[in-house]
Amino acid sequence: MRVIADHIRAVSFAIADGLVPSNAKAGYVIRRILRRAIRYGYSYLNLTEPFMTKLVPTLAMQFADVFPELNAQRDFVATVIREEEVAFLRTLGSGLGRVDSIANELSQSIMANIPKLTPTLSDFAKSMESFARLNPSATGLSQNLAASLSAIKKFPENAKASAATLSGLSSQVSKSLEGLKSLSKLPDVQSSIDLDSLSKALQSIREAVRIPGETVFELNDTFGFPADLTALIAREKGLSIDEEGFQKALQEQKARSRKDATSSAGDWIDVNDSVDRTRFVGYDQTEADTVIVKYRRVQNKQGTQYQIVLAETPFYAESGGQIGDTGVLVLTTGEQVRGIGQILEATRQVDAVTQSNAAGAEQATAIGGQLLAQAGNLTSQLDRMQTLITGDARPLRPRQQADLIGFQRQRISDGIHEINQGLFGWFCF
Repeated sequence: MRVIADHIRAVSFAIADGLVPSNAKAGYVIRRILRRAIRYGYSYLNLTEPFMTKLVPTLAMQFADVFPELNAQRDFVATVIREEEVAFLRTLGSGLGRVDSIANELSQSIMANIPKLTPTLSDFAKSMESFARLNPSATGLSQNLAASLSAIKKFPENAKASAATLSGLSSQVSKSLEGLKSLSKLPDVQSSIDLDSLSKALQSIREAVRIPGETVFELNDTFGFPADLTALIAREKGLSIDEEGFQKALQEQKARSRKDATSSAGDWIDVNDSVDRTRFVGYDQTEADTVIVKYRRVQNKQGTQYQIVLAETPFYAESGGQIGDTGVLVLTTGEQVRGIGQILEATRQVDAVTQSNAAGAEQATAIGGQLLAQAGNLTSQLDRMQTLITGDARPLRPRQQADLIGFQRQRISDGIHEINQGLFGWFCF
């Protein structure tokens, strides 16, 4: 229960202080802490429904005098934690089942492969005995290494011990590799003992008790298991994870995402070059009969699309925090396509995006759809500033509102001070 108590305090205080779980930076730390606690309750306390969120009111009351911000925002904090719990619990059971399956596969693989390595281990033990007789100084090292190798050879006999045995195997392999490293420094050892073969055999065992990096990435990408959570579960099962392999798989995935996000655009094809700039008519009307100024072909992950620029448009372009209007563009061919306002150049707008070829069309009717359904227009001024500043459409919390109002007042005060200074200087002059 101390694990749950520690984690709910850390997460609740952080959320009340302005952080929210996410996939980046500080938000990802909060998500990892929370998911560790959820998994602990699921595995050890049989808590299969959201439970962390129920602890927030009690925590808020206990720390009301010490951290009043939590008590003031306890409903918001509880809601954020509940959303995270619900999302993670959807995949937690199947993810843990996948980890169990991986552990069983690795255990079976080790049991099958260690007997194949027994001849190598036995040959090395004999070589060690001969070398120790000729080099008494190597006797202690030889005996320690022989004991570790003997424990490794006996692993298949004790395989039912599962996590404890796997953990013991990893420990013996590490000891053997350290002993091998020390042994390699002795004179004439390379000519007497095949150290390379033994090193490869031990490394193969070490890899056998390690969850591959690609699998760690799969658990993260498919089941939402952060790598450190997978490492924690792996240690409980006597395994480890391939951290380097995970980072490699992660970087490869990021590279694929960047590649998918790239787009290539063709040259603009002018249809009516007598128009210098697009005229926005959306303040007075929601429909406009107009001509096509130009269009171009764009290739991206959605496929082939065509961007169209009009002489007049009722579509207000996306700019800053304003969301571009949507509607319908009816071409002279009779085809209806999606209309969208999106800033492309300082004097032009992309007024429509379609997957159909715009070639051959010269005129169009632009019909505004959700012209007034702007996210900013449907929220308060403070909430709109929250969206513009943080990219988060959720309402500002009381402390954030106070901070933002204070910031605005300070900027206004500074501006007035600069104006007064300027006027004073002008009158003096």
